[in-house]
Amino acid sequence: MINLKAGFVSSVAILAGLGFGVSAQAQPEAPPTLRVWQGEPPPPRWHDPAAESSYVGTPPRDPAETARLESAADHILARYPQTGLLFGLSGVNSAAAFQPPQPGPDRRIGVMIRMSEDAYVFSGGCGVQGSTEYLPVAAAWFDGPRSNTWLEAHPEAYMAMLIGWRQMRGFCEEHLQMPPRLPRDVEATSTILAVSALGEAMGLSALEGHQTRDGDVWDGQIIGRIFRRMGVSQFPDGGELDSPSGLARLIAGRRRIDRPLFSVEDDGDGDSWVWHFIGLLTDWDYLRPLFDSAPSADSDSAVRAWFDASLRQAGDPAIGLNRRLPVTNWVGVTAAWHADPQLYGQGVFRRDQWQADMVTSNTGPGCQAVTLSRTVAAAELRLNVPMAASNCLVVSWAGSRPDPELPPTFTLVARAPGVDAAGLDALHLSADQNWEPPIQVERGGQVTIEGERGNVPIIRPGLVVENARSGEAVKTWEVVFRPDDAFNDDRMTLVFTNLHPDSDARTRPMDLDLTLGSGAHEARQALRGTMHTEDGDPCHDQRPLPLNVAPVHQMPSLAFQAAAVDAEDFSIEGHLLSVGARDLQREMNDCGRVQLALFAAAVPGAPPGSPAAVCEARMAQMAGLGAQAMAAAQGGSMGSLEDLQPRQVTFSLTPRRPITGPGTYPADASVGYEDMTLEQRGMSLPSSNHGEGSITVVAAEPGLLRVRYEARFEPQQCVAHLAGTISGELESVVALPLVGNSRREIIAPRAIELIGDRRWMELPVATRREMERQPRREAPEPAQAPAGPAATSSTVAGLGQCGLSPEDVRRVLEEFARQLPAEVRAELLSQISADPDAARIMACTLREGG
Repeated sequence: MINLKAGFVSSVAILAGLGFGVSAQAQPEAPPTLRVWQGEPPPPRWHDPAAESSYVGTPPRDPAETARLESAADHILARYPQTGLLFGLSGVNSAAAFQPPQPGPDRRIGVMIRMSEDAYVFSGGCGVQGSTEYLPVAAAWFDGPRSNTWLEAHPEAYMAMLIGWRQMRGFCEEHLQMPPRLPRDVEATSTILAVSALGEAMGLSALEGHQTRDGDVWDGQIIGRIFRRMGVSQFPDGGELDSPSGLARLIAGRRRIDRPLFSVEDDGDGDSWVWHFIGLLTDWDYLRPLFDSAPSADSDSAVRAWFDASLRQAGDPAIGLNRRLPVTNWVGVTAAWHADPQLYGQGVFRRDQWQADMVTSNTGPGCQAVTLSRTVAAAELRLNVPMAASNCLVVSWAGSRPDPELPPTFTLVARAPGVDAAGLDALHLSADQNWEPPIQVERGGQVTIEGERGNVPIIRPGLVVENARSGEAVKTWEVVFRPDDAFNDDRMTLVFTNLHPDSDARTRPMDLDLTLGSGAHEARQALRGTMHTEDGDPCHDQRPLPLNVAPVHQMPSLAFQAAAVDAEDFSIEGHLLSVGARDLQREMNDCGRVQLALFAAAVPGAPPGSPAAVCEARMAQMAGLGAQAMAAAQGGSMGSLEDLQPRQVTFSLTPRRPITGPGTYPADASVGYEDMTLEQRGMSLPSSNHGEGSITVVAAEPGLLRVRYEARFEPQQCVAHLAGTISGELESVVALPLVGNSRREIIAPRAIELIGDRRWMELPVATRREMERQPRREAPEPAQAPAGPAATSSTVAGLGQCGLSPEDVRRVLEEFARQLPAEVRAELLSQISADPDAARIMACTLREGG
């Protein structure tokens, strides 16, 4: 039995629990506080008898540091997330009764009791008893600065965690029926670790804005500044709390992202950062429903379900853990919120240091690396994504870019064997597609955080493509290459997270077969030709045709995908331009891919130099060229518009039987030549010469198509003609390339995925629910007969085949026209009314481009 110390029996009557709003006796209205007790120990409230001998009653040797830490305690209590729960820290309600006596007014004053041994500096946790009912703190904190570890240099951080842990002890005892036990008697379970980590996170979040001993301020980017002062540039430690890895895990999300959330696997630590970051995203709104309920079982799945339900109840039923975890893990693995811009690429903010321990399931430490280029147009790899966890890729681009004005755009196709179309809803891709300036965290205590750092959400919407007959399904995304800011190494992190939006129970581990790349299409020509004057004798006035067309041309890959993705109506269309000629079709197709990746059209106001700004300028330039073309056509001279009417060879190949798999297929071919200058001189040019050729499908996989082709054209009599060969190779990352449109179902993203969480919450509740009820599946198209051999103006590059009705054409073009200058708009609308075929081509181009 522990006896009461003489002289303190009279103080027992004024001891009370330090709480926020609940007490057995009337509480003063002044804010609660914590102060260091000095002299004889207060009435004993020890849980571990051995701890009492560690009590230090002598006055702290550093009054200035003591005052700073007591000020930190006040700051933490003032900013602590308001949940209505009791802290339960013992203290007094009379300022005069505190030792030493405190200046008035009377208020709740919690006792910080100094301990000589750090082993007793523990206030408890979920299901875990502390050494005392007071708040135990290290005596050395108040005796002078120390800096051997980050915790010694910043003891206020540990004090914040002690406060949070103690609150969780009371919650688990009262709401989860977990009576606290001494640490040696406690088994670390998912609930114990997760709920203790929640208290840890709340305490650390309340520290933000407080000034450190060296004059810095606790904010989201303090970690790099701490490490710079300590000379830390790597993580060689084992992850202990007071190590650099411990700090990075606690306040910067440098944690294992490939372990199921809240799992005890590999000594799980409760995932404090997840609680912390999502708390900042939501202003801790989830705490009230969280603390009004409890996990249904002591398991990681039950804790996730508890957290998920609280998020949905506090915000919107569509925004659960499946929307928060992908962003949280992406922010952690990219250091997107934690790297001070002045430290990008330095010290711990080097990719090999930061990401190395965050993923352990790949072939090497960290994220799986993949390099794309114009020659490596597609790459294949495997990636394991456990349930309620993430894995990541680091994408590099080598060499020149396909479009010198735009970053490369690439397609991803993911297949998870054994997972059907509905199951693929669990797979989320996180990638930064914003070109706004990096996040700046305001100094002086005000920390602002947005889940979406710009207009484009981090979670990217993907399309699910399903074979309606076999049930095979893949998920596909379009991504613009945007390197990570923090690492400053011109590489980009993609994060895949596996958590189903309907329920944790519907989530299954995934072994992904991934294909990604920008695709490539190289066409070659070895042609010669003839022409004749329009009023001459075609049999006797033939003369050599000066082609002046490049022997090799890089085709836009999107044009191929739009034209040849349907195995039941397969065709290859292309063109070859003169050397150095501007390829407007490619430029617009590249912008189409950008808009498809961003799920947004080019609009005014994009950051200078961003892909959206480049494409906005191109659209304006195209509008100007269109206006010039209309004026020139009215004047009868098109000589100054070679960009719109280039010198080019156009061709197409159509197989004579359906494409069913790898192999060589005989094909009908067509070729023509356009040269505005020669046509204005009255020359008749080859327009539609027919030949034959072959299409060889080299590889056809769920996310990849490789094709070679060759066409041969023979000389013809009494007609302008082209003779020789056209050949080429194309490689495309495309979903289920051999599943024809009559068997393919497209499943659109959920409505919230298309617009993002922020815009979703700006909508009226009734609108959100109505959008959720909209069907997501697009039924397969009826089977069509194979196309004929000739390519018309509306089938070149797959344009004009998008099935728009005349009303749809008008609507699309009117929306586009609203972006044009007033002097161009009326003329454009009058022209498209006069030329329905051209209008359809333009509308389909706009729609297919995004």
